[in-house]
Amino acid sequence: PFMKKLLLLTCALLMGISAYSQEITIEYQPGYGTYNMSAMKDHLKQVLQSNPLRGVKTTDNFSGHLTHDLRMGCLINKHHFGVLFSHMNTAGQNHLADYSGEYKYRMRVYGNKLGAFYRFALAEPGRFTPFIELSAGGVFSTAKIHASLMINDAGTEKDEIKLKGTNLFVQPALGVFYRFCSFASISASLGYEWDPITSMSMEGNKATIDADWTGLRINAGIITYFKIK
Repeated sequence: PFMKKLLLLTCALLMGISAYSQEITIEYQPGYGTYNMSAMKDHLKQVLQSNPLRGVKTTDNFSGHLTHDLRMGCLINKHHFGVLFSHMNTAGQNHLADYSGEYKYRMRVYGNKLGAFYRFALAEPGRFTPFIELSAGGVFSTAKIHASLMINDAGTEKDEIKLKGTNLFVQPALGVFYRFCSFASISASLGYEWDPITSMSMEGNKATIDADWTGLRINAGIITYFKIK
């Protein structure tokens, strides 16, 4: 309910201010993110330590991964604000395979961010324009945990569970625009996401693990401009 109200309020604000704005912007920023995921890492380690099979190793431990960021905003002189949607994913895995079969315990985590951003130009807008930025909103996470044991000539046993959760995030950033023509520019930024509130549940029951997306964010992309007034 909170995120729905935030989205509706932001969209209404955008539509109301667009009548006075100099330009509407649409941008796509691929990037790279690192993720804290301390609870996920601890869970994967506990599963590894309690496993009776010899030779099981952690082959993936929630490493950094590509991010995808879409934004729509209004640009008024030095002020730039709007709505954002981002997608993130990472994974952890314990694994063992030999001539007798294969064991796998895999945790795949997805996060979709929905929120608002505000940028302030640190100089008069020109070809090169440095800026500071602050974004905030919610992260809607899904974790899929898949366990399987395959023994040659004896079949395969599988089990899978799904967890869902919602985080609140705040992300300050510092970046620069390079406006190479009147209707487009290239942007690059360095930021840090902080998730002060994290939670996950399974079938309505609170889970003992959560998806903490806190970490470094590096983005570069293209912004297109549409003159309104």
